Amino acid sequence: MRARAVLQADRETARPIGGPVTSRATTGPAEALDRFQSVGGLNKGLVNLICLDAVAERMAETWQGRREAVYDILEGALERRLGEHGFHLRVSETDYLVALPDLGLFSAQTLCLRTLGELLKHFFGVAVPSDLRVRQVRQIEGREILALPVNPVSAMEGGAQEARDVETAARLAAYQAEADADPTLLAAERWSPFVGSHGRRVRVSCNLEPVLELRGNSRIGYRLNRRVIDVDSGGPLSPREVANLSRGDHLRIDMATISRGMARLEAEGDGEQALSLIIPVSYYTLSHQEGRRMLSHAFARARKAVMKGVLCDVC
Repeated sequence: MRARAVLQADRETARPIGGPVTSRATTGPAEALDRFQSVGGLNKGLVNLICLDAVAERMAETWQGRREAVYDILEGALERRLGEHGFHLRVSETDYLVALPDLGLFSAQTLCLRTLGELLKHFFGVAVPSDLRVRQVRQIEGREILALPVNPVSAMEGGAQEARDVETAARLAAYQAEADADPTLLAAERWSPFVGSHGRRVRVSCNLEPVLELRGNSRIGYRLNRRVIDVDSGGPLSPREVANLSRGDHLRIDMATISRGMARLEAEGDGEQALSLIIPVSYYTLSHQEGRRMLSHAFARARKAVMKGVLCDVC
């Protein structure tokens, strides 16, 4: 059910969801609401209404004497969490408009829910779910704020996923920045040939194997096929010989595979950007932090050459 809260700056008025309230707008009602309309987050659901009706109901006759303390605590909590572009405004005795244009839809709702929940716990020791009254503002029309109730469970779950997405994006951006800062990261001569832990010189050879979609028989990417070759004999190392190499050797082989594969992709490609790329990676390389760090940087560089993404084939 939609909930409608009415902003009244100069007198008390009745609202469908509560009794008479006294609203306070320090910059004037029209100017205050215009700011929320112009923030750009209204259509994205990034403006919410925190309702203190439950707080007022629980405090009963003491509400009038304690409400300023409630306002101070709530506003202090909001100020600490709003970020650079967020802002808030108390529009009635028990309603706060909160704009969070820097957050996602569910993250904005979660911030409001948690702030209200902490307020309830501060005064009453517990936050009952039915008292977590946060509404997503859908429309501001004149002095009316049209809002929809927020489902706390859905908001919390969505907020957690958005937080994970932000963390992943930041981590990928950091990997990309580090990868871009190393000009020799995918230089083939940096990684191959090399002297292995068994004392023999080895090099890595790599070719592109087209990956086809069975239904349409169209190419959807490439897989990097590699061989680890003994330089002196010219023959490939056996799977057992490769497995017996050191962890550092496996890292060199993996990095050489990526560097030579990217060079072949650039040289042998048909001019079109590949959809995806499958890269074989040793379990030994993935088993230690430095190996994972180097691969992350290499994968970040490789992603630039494909449209869809890079897949890791652990071998």
